[in-house]
Amino acid sequence: MHECMIQYNTVDHDILLTILGNDFGLSGTVLNWIKSFLTSRIQIVAVAGKNSQSITVIFGVPQGSVLGPLLYILYTSDIVNIIKRHGFQVHLYADDSQLYIHIQRIEIQRVLRLMEACVAEIQVWSGSRRLKLNTSKTEFIVFDRNESTNIILQLGSAAVKNAQVVLDLGVILDSCLSLKANVSAITKSCFYHLRRLRLVKNYLDNQSVMKLVYAFILSRIDRCNSILVGLPDVTVAPITRVLHAAARLISGTKRHEHITPILRELHWLPLQSRIRFKLCVLMHGIKYNHCPDYLRNDVVLCSEVPTLARLRSSTHGEFVKRRANFKYGKRAFSVAGPNAWNKLSTELKITM
Repeated sequence: MHECMIQYNTVDHDILLTILGNDFGLSGTVLNWIKSFLTSRIQIVAVAGKNSQSITVIFGVPQGSVLGPLLYILYTSDIVNIIKRHGFQVHLYADDSQLYIHIQRIEIQRVLRLMEACVAEIQVWSGSRRLKLNTSKTEFIVFDRNESTNIILQLGSAAVKNAQVVLDLGVILDSCLSLKANVSAITKSCFYHLRRLRLVKNYLDNQSVMKLVYAFILSRIDRCNSILVGLPDVTVAPITRVLHAAARLISGTKRHEHITPILRELHWLPLQSRIRFKLCVLMHGIKYNHCPDYLRNDVVLCSEVPTLARLRSSTHGEFVKRRANFKYGKRAFSVAGPNAWNKLSTELKITM
């Protein structure tokens, strides 16, 4: 995976309007409206009650606006063609770009050269758009069961060494996909907020405490928790302790009291059930085409396979099961997702 940051505030208005007209077919009133939105803006600097002279803004899209991020995405949309031409897949999120590819270990050096050529073309493309590739925030990581070290990616004059841990939209990924660092970060953050909540609990009613627990604790436990599927119990045990501590904070029960009745009273699922629930939510989105293509392309409904179309699994809304040949493969979404969905009752699979 290769992550790069491209500056957000140097969008050229003339180039953007040309792209909107030529590539996306905007014209007339709509294009003039966007031109009006971008142009004739001024900015000043205010310090200690004194203002600088105003200057006209001729670059960038208004940050903090609803339209600003969308215009930036359209401005940089053709970067996808460059990346895919070099054989990589890509995920884009605002001004973050992630390149990724599945390879065999013996192909690493060949792929590094491909990536260097790809990034070199991106740098040329960035210059033509008045953007700049931020090599200081560029990282790459090799996901492998065996730790890979001393791999260098040469980006012009900058040498980037492969990272052992990267932050991906708030999720910490390590090269072995053990996710221990991510679990540790979640646990540390949640216990920090639990300690703060204990200090103010006596000043709040129970409903307010529950809202705060949902906002500061459960939101962190449930965010992207589907990636925890298949991890050893000892790895996810710290998050389970957080969940139990949060339940006891709300219920006012002691540590020695059995947790299952407390969770049942709160209508909270245990951690492993929460993970399976998230997987099933994603599979439901796939079934009804409410999901990104990269998820939809990973799984197949039985009804979509001619040889399976007449079987009971097809009429019951099941997905094709995939076999994993190694330990990490069982945790892949293409394996774990169908397994979790197919275990639901027939009534749920048909009516959901």
